Amino acid sequence: LTDVPIVVTVHGLDVVLPIKLWEYAAVRQMDRFAAIVPVSEETARACRQRGLSPAKLHVVKNGVDTTLGDIRPDPGFRDRLSARLGTDLATKRILVHTGRAVRRKGLSWFLDNVLPRLEEDVVFLMIGPRSSSSARTARRVGMLPGPLERRLAQLLALPMDEPEIRRALQRRSLRGRAFELGALAFPDMIQTLLLADLFVMPNIAVAGDAEGFGLVALEASMCGLFVLASGMEGITDAIVHGSNGYHVPPGDADAWVQTLGHLLADRDELARKGAMGKRYTSEHYCWSRMAEGYREVFRQVSAGRFR
Repeated sequence: LTDVPIVVTVHGLDVVLPIKLWEYAAVRQMDRFAAIVPVSEETARACRQRGLSPAKLHVVKNGVDTTLGDIRPDPGFRDRLSARLGTDLATKRILVHTGRAVRRKGLSWFLDNVLPRLEEDVVFLMIGPRSSSSARTARRVGMLPGPLERRLAQLLALPMDEPEIRRALQRRSLRGRAFELGALAFPDMIQTLLLADLFVMPNIAVAGDAEGFGLVALEASMCGLFVLASGMEGITDAIVHGSNGYHVPPGDADAWVQTLGHLLADRDELARKGAMGKRYTSEHYCWSRMAEGYREVFRQVSAGRFR
């Protein structure tokens, strides 16, 4: 409606959502904008697959609030969380994950295939929005025919993994070893990250869905945590193997168990890796670097680079 050039940012699911009407009415129309900014190389690849002009694509990776690295541990938080969970976290090696219970996060897969094979002093804390009403909605949608169920679940971002997670937590072998903390207040989430040993992102492949980036992993990294993540999709844009984390083949339980065992065997070395990762993340994913990336896109748009 105006002559003002418009730049659109795309994050992943907004491109790959497997609904023909959405792809026709929204995704294909993105070429009408002056430029398109995918937040990862994986999202850029998805854009090219759907016919968007490569000349208009300019990847700018997300940035993280590096001031998270200045937050100090609360000396009493571990005891308070231990009392809430009914287990002494001082004697545990702690894995942590933050995120919604959508299937691609691989939480129930991890509970079924990896955690039971780790030593018994390893506990897994899951942080993220959980509710009985969303779980009921997920169960009802799960009763629909396969393609319809997948599309509706992805469109509404339903926690389709929640029923499977709750079933896993009922098993005797996982009692006292895995805990859903729910949606914590931000300070409590950060304190949980600060007391953990390792952050995990056990994503699995889900048709029509994708992890566009992996900002939660960078937040964990800024809290001094090394990250073990599935080497897939946009996660590889956030976690660089050997720098701020390691990649593991998605769905390979043996590789996950072996790598976790190796990392958790030497907590001092793991802490050193976490400190190294924190420095790398602070340098390469700060907000100023992201802002400069956008400013460069705006410069090129103003100069008519994408016309």
